Amino acid sequence: MSSADLADRCSLAHLMQRHLRDRPDALAIREIDGEAELTWTDVHDLGLAWAGALAGAGVSAGDCVLAMLPNSAASFVTWLGSSYLGAVDVPVNDAYRGAWLDHVIAKSRASVAIVHADYLDQWQEVITRHSLSLVVVGGDARRDDTVSGTRIFAAELFLDAAEKIAEPVFGARGDIASVLWTSGTTGPSKGVMMPWGQWWNRVVDSNYLPDVSQWPDAVMYQPWPVFHVSGRESFYRILVNGGSLRLRRRFSTSEWLSDIRRENCDWTYLVGSTPRFLLDQPARADDQDNPLKLVLFGPAPREIEEFCTRFGVEHGVTSYGLTEVNNPLNSLDYRIDEQNYWSCGKLHPNRRIRLVDEAGRDVADGEPGELLVLDERAEHKIFSGYLHDPDATEAAFIDGWFHSGDLLRRDEGGHYAFVDRRKDAIRRRGENISSFEVEAAVNSHPDVVESAAFAVPSEIVEDEVMVVILRAAESTLSAAELRSYLEKIMPKFALPRYIEFADDLPKTPNQKVRKSVLRERGITDSTWDAVAGAEAAPQPTGA
Repeated sequence: MSSADLADRCSLAHLMQRHLRDRPDALAIREIDGEAELTWTDVHDLGLAWAGALAGAGVSAGDCVLAMLPNSAASFVTWLGSSYLGAVDVPVNDAYRGAWLDHVIAKSRASVAIVHADYLDQWQEVITRHSLSLVVVGGDARRDDTVSGTRIFAAELFLDAAEKIAEPVFGARGDIASVLWTSGTTGPSKGVMMPWGQWWNRVVDSNYLPDVSQWPDAVMYQPWPVFHVSGRESFYRILVNGGSLRLRRRFSTSEWLSDIRRENCDWTYLVGSTPRFLLDQPARADDQDNPLKLVLFGPAPREIEEFCTRFGVEHGVTSYGLTEVNNPLNSLDYRIDEQNYWSCGKLHPNRRIRLVDEAGRDVADGEPGELLVLDERAEHKIFSGYLHDPDATEAAFIDGWFHSGDLLRRDEGGHYAFVDRRKDAIRRRGENISSFEVEAAVNSHPDVVESAAFAVPSEIVEDEVMVVILRAAESTLSAAELRSYLEKIMPKFALPRYIEFADDLPKTPNQKVRKSVLRERGITDSTWDAVAGAEAAPQPTGA
């Protein structure tokens, strides 16, 4: 069968057929801190049951089905159930409530939501404002009542009362498989409509990992939220490549290595500051004694060589991507080390991109430019647009290119480096400053765990640079000491004037810092001011 024919057989229903034929009794999913342990036959049967129950609730092809579920087997079998009807899977960030939850319910126009009992209070706050007919509740076997016309019905009762469908719907490459929401760091979340062809492109045509299909029995360790594209992808990837999943509801620094050993895991993702947290754990002589072959870092840490050596990791890779267009950049053809860790990869041979200035002109190597990605909607290789938001879709595509809003820089060797979100860039006294590069410098101090740099208003003109910092445990690092350290490694124009220490940073659950929250809060009574040499008085906030 040709690659084009395979790409036409890329829905979950298509991909399940091979597993049901070749390995029906093989383990597909196990919850490390839960109860589920499912073979491929179990997964299929549960998918048919959910499809039948959803059909009985009035769901049909093309309808959105909302799902707010923890990282669990249920999050994948419910996706399978929706797909077996030709319905659209819409996972929802489990931190959403109030106006955030109102927004995704209204945008989806869904009539049915599947919600774990742990999150039900968030839904009961907003149900009266929407026309949901049914909320199916997992984790509460007895629930059956009605709130403002919305039936709230236990999942067990919901499935028991329904009949399995006889045959699944085999979706076409251009059919919408999922709607995943953008992080909402700069405004209301947008629903990214992902067709089956885009999922296939992500895992096969534009693959950003070493060929894990060479490990047909590979075990993936997956402790990340399933409403994020990488968490959702884990199920699709084992359907394509084989292997199985080990799920932990939330990432745990203390349990990470023991989980991987006990479950014999071959590969995993690490995001944000998690590699640093793991390195900060007390070293043991047997740290290398584990089966881990591959780690995908997002982004690669400065200490990647130390990490891979300590934990015996054969392949440490990174990539750059967006939910809308997958991952056009990756590090597959070179080894990451302390000299090139800053790069998010080279261009995948199957992708076309440009870096342009504000006038739309291609920039030279070494100059930052906004990343544009070729519009491949006609081939269903990227997203199909934003759900019920034609204006945002039109604004994103100009002259045949998707405008990412991200600034990147390319060097002469073809390595790309992320510079900043265009909206997060800082301009101080005629100089453009990358908040990402400021953070990299700040994070290089051994007492800094993580930082967020952003613009605050200057009393003169343009911006001043402020950083909010998480210190290492028991550190006594002062703002003045940090500033003195930075003066030796940063250009003067980029030095942060304002420094503040905090116990945490406001984040989305997929670990992106919500800088809009920090900008809105601005300078506080506890902010250190390098100009005053003391705490700054509160000043007007905003970006």
